[in-house]
Amino acid sequence: MANLKYYLQIKDLQNILNTINLNIPRLRGLQLMVEENTYEKEQIEKLIQEETARAVQDLIQNKWNTDAFDISLKTEKKCKYYLTYNEDEGYPYPNGIRWDRLHGKKRKLAKFAVKQAKKKVINYTTIFNKYVGRDDILCVYARIGGLNWDCYEGDKLEKHPAFLEKVDDYFDSTYCNIFLKIDPKLKRKD
Repeated sequence: MANLKYYLQIKDLQNILNTINLNIPRLRGLQLMVEENTYEKEQIEKLIQEETARAVQDLIQNKWNTDAFDISLKTEKKCKYYLTYNEDEGYPYPNGIRWDRLHGKKRKLAKFAVKQAKKKVINYTTIFNKYVGRDDILCVYARIGGLNWDCYEGDKLEKHPAFLEKVDDYFDSTYCNIFLKIDPKLKRKD
């Protein structure tokens, strides 16, 4: 998941993107991978815990809510019932899901959502870590993840010689990181 730092570096790194003659639609940030750090095992486990709990919270708030006008109070009660709650941090942090209260179809749906969320985090961090520390890789953060990839002709980007790989953001799949091979001699604009 990119941060404000990626966005603020667009001006400084745009010249590198221009040298490979590639126009990225819906550009949201740029980062040289040589400046990044790998996700450590503890960080990945924490992300998995957060994202799996968030996936179940999303089920409760959006899928298990039977009345569109009843979002606030009953949904809040359901969240507090199925997820751990902390006055300071809210829910579903830090511990996550109360599996002993999930049964039948809801448990099955929650397990599937958890599996998908875990898979997204592992996929994202694995691909990201693969390029960390390399001086010949530029990471482009753009709002063309998920189905947006097809809408914004991602197949054309994939055919570009600099294109290596893309991975959807684990938190919001409408965003993605695109990894591009660049000349390591290229520098930031001063």
